Amino acid sequence: MAPVYRFADFVLDTGNRRLIRGGSPVALSARYFDALVLLVSEAGRLVEKQRFFDEVWGGAVVGDEALTQCVKTIRKCLGDAASSPRFIETVPKHGYRFVGDVHGCVHPGATAGMASLRARFCLLAMTLFGVAGGGSAGLLGGLLYGGAIAYGAEVREGASAVLVLLIALNVIVGATGAFGVCLGAALAKRLIGRAEWLPLGGAIGGAAIGWATQTLGIDAFTLALGFAPTRLTGAVEGVALGMAVGFGLWLEMRWRGWKGVGASGAICAVIGGLIVQSGGTLMAGSLFSLSQSFELTPRVLDRLSPFADSIAHLASWHVALGAVEAGIFGSLVILGASLRHGTLSLRSGGGGAPILRRKS
Repeated sequence: MAPVYRFADFVLDTGNRRLIRGGSPVALSARYFDALVLLVSEAGRLVEKQRFFDEVWGGAVVGDEALTQCVKTIRKCLGDAASSPRFIETVPKHGYRFVGDVHGCVHPGATAGMASLRARFCLLAMTLFGVAGGGSAGLLGGLLYGGAIAYGAEVREGASAVLVLLIALNVIVGATGAFGVCLGAALAKRLIGRAEWLPLGGAIGGAAIGWATQTLGIDAFTLALGFAPTRLTGAVEGVALGMAVGFGLWLEMRWRGWKGVGASGAICAVIGGLIVQSGGTLMAGSLFSLSQSFELTPRVLDRLSPFADSIAHLASWHVALGAVEAGIFGSLVILGASLRHGTLSLRSGGGGAPILRRKS
């Protein structure tokens, strides 16, 4: 049975989708009715803006003013005022809270159960969409490095194979790194319940995946080829880049849309450049370390050896490439999370042409 809420002289019948005051129905559109139900079902607790867009608007795209207009209309129907709220209190920059006394919920546990299920789904979706963004960044990085290395060398034989190899390697590294960072950030947000912990969660996830990747990479090279590159990106780089991406996720929650993604990508780019400048290693540095080992096992890597000079030349731009790598990785991971929550999308403008809008 759907719950029925009572507050003041109002009855909110969710099953029949009616708001009644003193025995008379109060006209309220379907979407605004859903927003009121969300507020009342979470009475006394903050309902963040993003929850309205996820649960009330669903897949529809709205502008910044939509939620404000929604709450304004609901207040008018309830006879409430923003300056001295009896029912709906504004929490600046965060959301709204229903402060009226609510009675008569038929089964209050149902709403809590659904909220918990939604929260778990959002955690999973954030991780998966972030992995897609990281894999996309790896694809771009693979095209960049593979093209520069394979076709920058004088030798053309085997160039296509080198390009495919580097694309695959970059996609795997990008997707794996994004998985660790996004899962760490999502778990931090879920367990602690505050977005401010996203950078710490991202740093922990980045450190874990960086350490695992470095350890497994060294073991795999040693087992397969009898040697391992002296320098591979690892836990330290994972901490720095994971924290940058986590901060970018937090920033994107505050600055919705392309502004948040762009600012976050710029921050990650700066961090990437600093990582390499301070002696850290990202993908370009790892490739250079690998190229230095070609001469150690000529029979195994003889097909790659002609490209060693091209790799070394590319790695001479190590700081700039570190910034580009981190910037692409961070911005695409954050873009993936942004698209998951609907903060970037297309909406029809006044003339029917699609225009970019943002949610808040």
